[in-house]
Amino acid sequence: SGVRIPLSPLIYVRYAHYDEQAYSDYGTFGWRNVWNTDWIMVFLFVVWWLEYSMKWFIKCFKDYANFKGRASREELWYFLLFWSIFYVIIILIDRQIGYNFISLKDLPFNEYLPIGKFYSDVGILVFFYRPLTIMPSLAVIVRRLHDMNMSGKWTLLFLIPPIGILLLLYLIKSGDNDENQYGSVPESWY
Repeated sequence: SGVRIPLSPLIYVRYAHYDEQAYSDYGTFGWRNVWNTDWIMVFLFVVWWLEYSMKWFIKCFKDYANFKGRASREELWYFLLFWSIFYVIIILIDRQIGYNFISLKDLPFNEYLPIGKFYSDVGILVFFYRPLTIMPSLAVIVRRLHDMNMSGKWTLLFLIPPIGILLLLYLIKSGDNDENQYGSVPESWY
């Protein structure tokens, strides 16, 4: 007795209503309730969330040179979340490989490079990851600015580190609810 709830095209979960007898006989995590515990629901929710949120990251790479149109807050922030996660993973892999061919401390004006304070040695993976992701990053920021009915020229300020961080916080603001000069309202969860 339960309802099948589709959480993903590939995953169906039977949501069972717990009875108090099962909890009292074997406890919440007893062998009798192993398939009825909330941990499976949490795991399936995480799988669904990753599937949902990764679509925004993939969409930004597919539209890597699309500077027209609008991008929702979700598209920008999920892109930045997964960009950061992959960047940390790449840094960790680079450290394990141990082949660092550029030191940020040796560059002129190195005190203005914020990443140099945390990680000054650049390996081959980081060296290729940053340039490969700069176009999708700028494109999604331009589309996000378009969603707020602003010109994409404001993106140039993101290249200045202290100002870029402050402007990034400005992108939290919601976009126009109606169609504007840059296009229709972008797809969003809410």
